[in-house]
Amino acid sequence: MRTFRVFGLLVLCAFSISWNGCSSSTNPPQSASLIVPASVDFGVIGWGRWHDTTYSVSNPSGDSITITAFHFSAPTVTGSKIQDTLDVLPLKLAAGKSLNLHVQIMAADSGSISVVDSIVYTAGGTTHTTTVSITANSKYSVPGSGSTFTFDNVTVDTDGIAGLHTISTDTIGPINISLGGKSNVTEVLGQLRDTSWLHIEANGDISRYIKIGAIPQLGVTVPPVWITVPFFSHTENDVTLYDDTAQIHAKGGLILPAHLKMTAACTYVDDENLQAAGQTFSTKQALIVTSIHITVFLPNGSTVDQDQIQSSSIWYSPKLSYQVKHVDVTQLAGSTRTSTTTGVLTGYSIK
Repeated sequence: MRTFRVFGLLVLCAFSISWNGCSSSTNPPQSASLIVPASVDFGVIGWGRWHDTTYSVSNPSGDSITITAFHFSAPTVTGSKIQDTLDVLPLKLAAGKSLNLHVQIMAADSGSISVVDSIVYTAGGTTHTTTVSITANSKYSVPGSGSTFTFDNVTVDTDGIAGLHTISTDTIGPINISLGGKSNVTEVLGQLRDTSWLHIEANGDISRYIKIGAIPQLGVTVPPVWITVPFFSHTENDVTLYDDTAQIHAKGGLILPAHLKMTAACTYVDDENLQAAGQTFSTKQALIVTSIHITVFLPNGSTVDQDQIQSSSIWYSPKLSYQVKHVDVTQLAGSTRTSTTTGVLTGYSIK
């Protein structure tokens, strides 16, 4: 009987403690917590330009929160940058509310990028820190419309005597246009050269749309055609631009029949690390040789042949998706003398 009474008292005591614990807490109230996503993924981004995204944070408590600082760890791709310049601190987040925070990232190169975003906030007079994992996968991509590439160009003759020295800027115009049976074509507006059109093939080779048009002095019109420069496939590509009759306007109003043949031969040369615009680029070099051969038929039955050759060496940077150097050599018809123009990239802006 005594034992039962003691056991009964213990049970009542235990019940009392349990009941009291459920009905009223003696612990101090918890301060408000900022709820953030575990991670924010930019997905695939183009290198060399700023990208912005937003993510939502919330305050489910009954007290307000004040965000006071953002601290970012160093991006895992060297030289990359991350920031939040759009959200003005301090930011007050009322109880039961949510808001969107911004983060901007610029990749310095291709690769997988990881950053830890530490958000500092105060709640109930206490400072707290919570973190968000920021990730992105940077890829080389076609420069956007408005991107610019500036070149220092020097021309010399066969004897090495300097001629013109110019600064020119190529500007990327409309992108993703359709032209000559190809889509995703980029238009380039050049100061030194005429407007050109470029297309990146599936294997990485670069195709250029050649648009010569009418040549009044020869009485011909050269139809447009794509030529492909084998930077990646290394497969030589020969294209006939024109192979048909023409005419020469001689002295005294005499018109002589002729035959015109124009060809372009594109070959891969080598891979090379090249200094340009204050840095080292991994480049692929290719050579385009354009040949013009004219046979003129004289009234006495004889013929006269003339040749003109122009070669263009191009150093292409996969990182920029653009050239960083070009050397153009022109040999004039009926002469062994040449004119050589070398252009080297001095600066660029990727959009």
